[in-house]
Parts: sequence; C-alpha cells; structure tokens
Amino acid sequence: MVAQHLAAHMKKRTNEMLPEKVNFSCMVVLVATMLPLAAANADFRCRDGNLINTGDSMSYLMNKCGSPMSQSDLVNNFGAVIGQRLRYEDRNDSSWVYVVDIYSGKVTRVVTERQ
Repeated sequence: MVAQHLAAHMKKRTNEMLPEKVNFSCMVVLVATMLPLAAANADFRCRDGNLINTGDSMSYLMNKCGSPMSQSDLVNNFGAVIGQRLRYEDRNDSSWVYVVDIYSGKVTRVVTERQ
C-alpha cells in the first residue's frame, strides 16, 4: 500500500515537473536560434576595438570611435535632413570602410564598402 502511494506520488510529481522540462527545452532552442542574430548585430569594431551595434546612439559611437573620416547628411525626397551618414576606416584593412547610417540619433545600418 505504501509502495502504491509512493508510486502515485512520484508519477504526480513527475507530471508537475514536465512543464519545466518543456520550458527548458524551448529555452535551449530559443537561445540556439538567437546566437546568430546576436553575432549579426555586432556591426563593427572601431580602430581601438570598441564594438558598435545597430541601435547604439550616435553619441556612444562618436565617444567610442572618435570623429569619422567623413560625414554627410541623409535627405528625403523633399530635401529635408533625416539623418547622417558617417564613414569609418576598417581597423585591420584600410581599403575597407564602414558606412554608418544614423536616424533619430541611433545607428540604424552599417555597410562595409571598399574604398
């Protein structure tokens, strides 16, 4: 009788733990799928190695990377300034530049181009 009660208790306990196991499995899958996105979000490193990501503020970018090689305004079809385009030299190969677009004070896009 005690053995049956213990077995029933263990089965109930195992079923209570099942959602945690499922949640853990889902978390592992979620983390595994997010890792490439995190790596993709690491847009470039300044000459001194500081990492700049999409979403960083322009002031953070300028503080970490210093002044760009060049800076120009981005304008819409009506000629209104809607952002800035900054160019930074690649830290390892000066034949490449990072073109950084800034909208609303945030890094929105980084493209690598050959000089």
